[in-house]
Amino acid sequence: MEEETLKVCSVCGSADLYYEKGGMTGFVYHCKNCGHISSFIVEANEGMAQAIRAEYAKKKGAE
Repeated sequence: MEEETLKVCSVCGSADLYYEKGGMTGFVYHCKNCGHISSFIVEANEGMAQAIRAEYAKKKGAE
């Protein structure tokens, strides 16, 4: 049985992404949570997504 994965933002771990555009670089996604725009997203299981979100919250709290 394969583990279920989500496409999440590489910065904040949010799965609230939308397809921004395509082109020579391929798909470009926009995160609705942190505003990050990138073609690099992470396919993560729930544990990895939670770890990314926790790290983002820690960094954001340090600002």
